[in-house]
Amino acid sequence: MSFQTGDIVRIRDGNPLDCITGVVEQVGKRQIKVRFFRLPWTSLQATLPGTGTSYFPHEQLVKCRDPWSDAAQEKWSTLKDLQLRVRAAEFWLGNNHGQLGNARTDLLPHQVFLVHKVVERSPRRLMIAEEVGMGKTIETGMIIHAFMQRGEFNRCLIICPAGLINQWQKELESKFRIPFSVYRQDVGGSQAFTHDRVIASLDTVKLDKPSWMLGNKSHREILLSADDWDLVVFDEAHRLTAKTYGQKTEKILNYRLAEELGRRTRDFLFLTGTPHDGNDSKFRNLLKLLDPKVDFDSWKSEHFFGKIILKNRKSQAIGADGKKLFKNVQVRKISLSLRKNGEAQFHKALMKYLREGYEVAEQDPSNIRNRAIGFVMTTFQKLATSSIEAIKKSLQKRLDLLESQDQPADKREERSDSPDERFKGEAEESRSEELQNRKLRKPFINKELGMLRDLVNHPVPAEAKWTELCRLLDEITKQNPQEKFLIFTEYRGTVDFLKRELESRYGDNIVAIIMGGMNADARKESIDKFREDSSCRFLISTEAGGEGINLQFCHIMVNYDLPWNPFRVEQRIGRIHRIGQKHNMSVFNFQILNTIDAKLAEFQEDRVKNAVERLSKETGLGIEDIRGQLLGLAQGFIDYGAVYRDAFLKGNTRESEEEIARGFEEAEKACKIACDKIFGNATAPFNPERFQSLNRSGLTLEDMRVWLKDYLKSQNRQLMERKDKQLWEFLIPEEIKPLLPAEEKKVTKVTGTFDREMAIRHPEVELLAFGHPIIDIILRSVFLPNKDGCAVLSKPGNIEFSAWLLMRKDKTHTGDSAFRLLSVRRNQSGWELPKKLEVPSELNNLSDTVDGDLSDLKSEIVEFLKDQFPNVDFLEDQIYWLACVF
Repeated sequence: MSFQTGDIVRIRDGNPLDCITGVVEQVGKRQIKVRFFRLPWTSLQATLPGTGTSYFPHEQLVKCRDPWSDAAQEKWSTLKDLQLRVRAAEFWLGNNHGQLGNARTDLLPHQVFLVHKVVERSPRRLMIAEEVGMGKTIETGMIIHAFMQRGEFNRCLIICPAGLINQWQKELESKFRIPFSVYRQDVGGSQAFTHDRVIASLDTVKLDKPSWMLGNKSHREILLSADDWDLVVFDEAHRLTAKTYGQKTEKILNYRLAEELGRRTRDFLFLTGTPHDGNDSKFRNLLKLLDPKVDFDSWKSEHFFGKIILKNRKSQAIGADGKKLFKNVQVRKISLSLRKNGEAQFHKALMKYLREGYEVAEQDPSNIRNRAIGFVMTTFQKLATSSIEAIKKSLQKRLDLLESQDQPADKREERSDSPDERFKGEAEESRSEELQNRKLRKPFINKELGMLRDLVNHPVPAEAKWTELCRLLDEITKQNPQEKFLIFTEYRGTVDFLKRELESRYGDNIVAIIMGGMNADARKESIDKFREDSSCRFLISTEAGGEGINLQFCHIMVNYDLPWNPFRVEQRIGRIHRIGQKHNMSVFNFQILNTIDAKLAEFQEDRVKNAVERLSKETGLGIEDIRGQLLGLAQGFIDYGAVYRDAFLKGNTRESEEEIARGFEEAEKACKIACDKIFGNATAPFNPERFQSLNRSGLTLEDMRVWLKDYLKSQNRQLMERKDKQLWEFLIPEEIKPLLPAEEKKVTKVTGTFDREMAIRHPEVELLAFGHPIIDIILRSVFLPNKDGCAVLSKPGNIEFSAWLLMRKDKTHTGDSAFRLLSVRRNQSGWELPKKLEVPSELNNLSDTVDGDLSDLKSEIVEFLKDQFPNVDFLEDQIYWLACVF
């Protein structure tokens, strides 16, 4: 076989489906100089032969078909084959934001826009400062998916809070088909981070204490001894704290770990909903992890801090239909009076018990025992606002403990459950019992035994909150008997009470539960039951459901009790106020009138409302852009436990209100700074007009369906629609069967859908798009070395010349982002670049030769392109000829 300069070749023994081709640059007697290159359809797993331009023996190479060699040899293809080839190239290049991929999630405009900004950046060391509910996890999955499509991704590490690990793994697997291993769950030991895709808990990998179980190494040491990463992602990145005091900077373990990993990764992403808490030094140090040269003064600087922050506004997020993405939330306060059938009397007696306990605790706050008493009283105070059952259960346990003092130790009931410290209310219940068992095994106030007996035996036939809940449920159920309700409470005792009473009133199998201590499978089972089972109408959740779960299929929430910290109420609402919510939401907050808690909550809400309104006027931001940010910041300035406890002990709210007012003044200042810094400087917020420009390809999965139908027809196969709406199936063509990997060899038929919504609703249904193994092979098969579709001969006078080609943008891009698909055409007016990549619908093919010298024609086109693209160096070397009509 003879070779010439300019021939397109491949390695003889290589896998043709890898689509690795090269151009001959020099021909010698024994060896040929070849420059191999990647194309958008080159397999991501394929390795280019040699290093850059290399020499290969003649017998090791095989010629590939291309438009010019086919024309020279009169190997004419049909127009249909050319159409399939050009359209497939459009798909490979047009999937610029994953709209043709098999991600099982809606690809929303603001997410697409942000992902595009990330992928096109260099370097990609950025902060994604999206609010809760905007889809940071989905955006990250889209970014990873895009990197994989471009061949720019192999090793990735995701570091997040322990409570979010399984959610990350599930989202990436179910929505993007990208498997990740969890450190210490799926992989462990000294070789754990040799795996290419790992998710790890920040609280684990930051530890630098050696362990014999790790071969006398620490988790941190094992992580930092691994190979470098292509991408490292830190979720909840605001936990990476470093504060500067004068010339000194104090860095916590989290921050120091991020510093080390920043040196060991190419791309570095921080995700956070609260990037700035009002402390400028913490904010500056956080951004220095991304760019040590970060500049906080000059917009003109390439290192200006605003250029590394990406943030969209929740109030401006829209769907693909141009409508507002987030539905409205109506929060209704349900204020109730204690019933006089025993409930009010019980609370009066309980308050007396708590007050006496607090007085003992206050006698010597430095005493460990007194501090334990104070904690127990605070827990009892909170339980009292939740339900009679919750507080009575804890009081009964206290009574049992005291009455068991004279019994043999082996008869005492031992705790079998362990506290889940991630979830506040349940952790307090557990911690209270532990403290009593260890430090408070004797009465700490006079007549405590008698007071406890009176309280646990005090009859309370009905509770105001339960009565109101029944009324509310009945009222809403009259309008929709299948309506679902999400009910939040802080405490397990109240969960037990609500579950029992709801089942008694509405029937068995009516309730699902989420509590701390449940593993990921159990949580998923509860959520699936609530979503899929029409008979399950209630999901009761503790704070375990306040983060990390998505319940946007439900739009009615009841806060049966309210945490002292209002930000946790916002987190609860965030479970339903999310992307995908199709209804306006109703949130009902239950609270007992004329209590210390109610007075402080009302005062606090007034402060929040006023501060949000002022900030909205000053910054021009929407209320929903500000409220969560303000409440999140207030946590750092207000000790809610202290102000509520002090108010109860003193019997009035005056001093506690002053403390809350001071806290919100500081939070408001911090929020103003944060809004100015972030919203005022964040780069490229979502813009509908820019999005339309970005989405210029306009390709859809329906286009892919039409293409597949035409391809299958060319292979004597049919794409058949099944009786099930939007389900399609086809037999695998014979030419594809030898190309299938071993795990797919037994597959003879493919069934799936081109409807993303259907695939989201039915995970068992395959989505026929990029990422599906058979679809990927079919889309790659039209570029096999000896495949038809390169050159078509037209009837004289029908068209003079038309070519479709890939032109490399510049040497900094790789993968599908490296190329631009162009159409070049010559008619009676001369050469032109048509705006649309149209392929003629009909041509009369003739078995004649091409008039004129092909090399002259090719040179003419190159000179024309050089004139059109003067900034592209060595243009002829940057062109891959796809197909031509001669």
